[in-house]
Amino acid sequence: IWECKECGNFEVIGGKDELKDKAVSGYDAFEGKSPHKPYIDNIGITCSKCGAEAHRVPDVGNPWLDAGIVPFSTMHYITDHEYWKQWFPAAFITESLPGQFRNWFYSLLAMSTVLENTAPFKTVLGHALVKDEHGADMHKSAGNSIPFEEAADKMGADVMRWMYTAHNPEHNLNFGYGPADELRKKLLTLWNMYSFYITYAEIDNYDPTKQSVDYKDLNELDKWALAKVNAFVKEAGKDFSEFHAERLMRKFEKLLDEMSNWYVRRSRRRFWKSENDSDKLGAYYTLYTVLRTIITTIAPILPFVSEDIYQNLVLSVDKDAPESVHLQDFPTADDSMIDEDLLNKIDTIIKAVEMGRSARNKANIRTRQPLANMLFKAKNDKEKAYITELADQIKEELNIKAVTLVDSIDAYVSYEAKPNFVTLGKKVGKNMPLIVKALKGMDGAQVAARVQAGDTIAIAGINVSHDDINIVVNEKEGVVAVEDKGYVVILDVTLTPELEQEGMVRDLVRHIQTLRKEADFNVDDRIELNLEASELVMGAIAVHREYLETETLATILEKSEKSYDAQKEIKVGNEVIIINIIRVK
Repeated sequence: IWECKECGNFEVIGGKDELKDKAVSGYDAFEGKSPHKPYIDNIGITCSKCGAEAHRVPDVGNPWLDAGIVPFSTMHYITDHEYWKQWFPAAFITESLPGQFRNWFYSLLAMSTVLENTAPFKTVLGHALVKDEHGADMHKSAGNSIPFEEAADKMGADVMRWMYTAHNPEHNLNFGYGPADELRKKLLTLWNMYSFYITYAEIDNYDPTKQSVDYKDLNELDKWALAKVNAFVKEAGKDFSEFHAERLMRKFEKLLDEMSNWYVRRSRRRFWKSENDSDKLGAYYTLYTVLRTIITTIAPILPFVSEDIYQNLVLSVDKDAPESVHLQDFPTADDSMIDEDLLNKIDTIIKAVEMGRSARNKANIRTRQPLANMLFKAKNDKEKAYITELADQIKEELNIKAVTLVDSIDAYVSYEAKPNFVTLGKKVGKNMPLIVKALKGMDGAQVAARVQAGDTIAIAGINVSHDDINIVVNEKEGVVAVEDKGYVVILDVTLTPELEQEGMVRDLVRHIQTLRKEADFNVDDRIELNLEASELVMGAIAVHREYLETETLATILEKSEKSYDAQKEIKVGNEVIIINIIRVK
C-alpha cells in the first residue's frame, strides 16, 4: 500500500508488473527479490492524483493474509496457471478451529473469493485444542509442553498418529505419555498377531502364494473372521471418504480385539498341531488374509508399523507384490463374504462370553477355576438357537461345565428400583420424596423389565423416564449376576472338591508353560515332566493327567535319572509343588 504525503491518496499495487510500471525510484535494488521488507521499502511510485512521489506504508498487513495466498503463490498461480488448476481447490485442510476460523480459514476464503470467486478447499476439519494429559494448557514456562521430536522419539510416530486420529475433534485432546502408553498396548495387539502368525508359518513353511484354500472349505470361525474384516474394509472406505478418522479408529480397535482375543485365541490349537491338514491351512490362509487386509486398510493412519509388517508378511513370500504397502490399492470389500447371520451368531456368543468374564471378575474367581453352570437370558429365539448350537465354545472359553438358557431369572436374583437423583431431581424437584416412597412399594422385577424396554413409567402420578431409575440387582447366595442391555448372565459360583481339584491342575499347567518359556524352549519342543508334591496334588494330577500332558507337550515321569534342564518351586493355593522338566532331544 503506497501513500502520497502531498495529497493523502492511497494506492494498492496488484503485482510486480504494475509496480515496475509505476516505480520512479528504488526498483533496481528490488529487482529479483520477493515483495517483502526490506527490499520493497525504497521503491517510490508516481501518485496518480497529484504526481508527487508516494512511498509504501511501513506497516504490514495481517500476516495471515500471507497464509491465505498460499494456495495460489506456492502452486504457481501467476507463472503456470494450467499447473495451478490441477491442484485447486484443495481436497482437505485441517487446523485448530478456535485459533483459525477467524484467521487462516477466513483469509483463505477471502483471498479465493477475490481471485476466483470460489472456495479454496472442498473439506475443512476444524478441531479443538491440544492440552497436556491432565487437561491443562501446554506452556514451556509451565514445563508441560512436549516438543514434536521428543514425542516422536519416545512415543513413536504411529502412536502419535493413532492418538490424534482416534480422538473426537470436537473436544480438546489431552496429549501426553500416559495416554500414549495405553495406545501402545493396542498397537502391540496388532504386532503380536503378526508375530504369532510369522512364528508358526516359519515352523510349517507356510507360503500363502502356494498354499491357498477355497473359501467353501473354511470352517465357520474362519468365515466369521473374513466376514468381520470385509465389513471393516467396507466401513473404513466410507469413513475415510467422509473424513471421520475417529469413527474408523473405534472400529479398528474393536476389530483388533475380536481378531486377537477371539479368532487367534480360538484358533491357537490349530496352529499348534503337528499335521498340516486342511484345517491348519485354513487357519493360516485366514490369518494371513486378515493381517494383510488390516495393514493395507489402516496404512494411511499407521504408515510405519504397517510397512514393517508388510515387508516381512507379504514381500518375503510374494515377490510380485508392490514393494510397499503404500503402493497397494486400497482394499475392496468382498460382499459375498459378509455373512450377516454368521456375524450375529458369533457376536452373540462373544457377548455371552464377555458377560461371563465380567461375572467371574465380579465374583473374583479366576478363569482357570472351573465352574458348574452358567445361565443365560437371551433377547429372542434366534439368539437362543445360537447359544444352544455353540454352547461348547462358551463352556471352553469360560471354563464352565454347562450352559443353561433361561427365560426368567427371578429364582436367582431380586430387583430393587431406586431413583437416579442426579437426573430426576432436576425434573421433579420437591416431589422427590413421593417418587422414593412409591418406588419402594412397586414390584422391582416389573420396574426393571420396563426400564430395560426403555418405557416411560408413571410413578406417584408423575411420568418418569427409564433413564431416571437405577435398578439394583440383589443376587441369591451362591450365584453372581451380570446384566447388559437386556442380556443376563448368572454364574453358579459354588465350588465342589472336584472343581477345585481341576482348577489346581489348570494353574499347574500355566506354571509349567511359564517355566518352558523361561528355559527358552521352542513352542513345539516336547518335554519330560517330573513333579514333587503332596498326595492331594498328585491325586488331582492322576485324574487330569491326559489334559496336563496334552497342554504342556509333556510325558509325566515318576522320576528321572537324567539331569533336569529347568526346575522351579511354585505354589498353587496352599500347596507347594516342585516342577522338573527335561527337553526331549
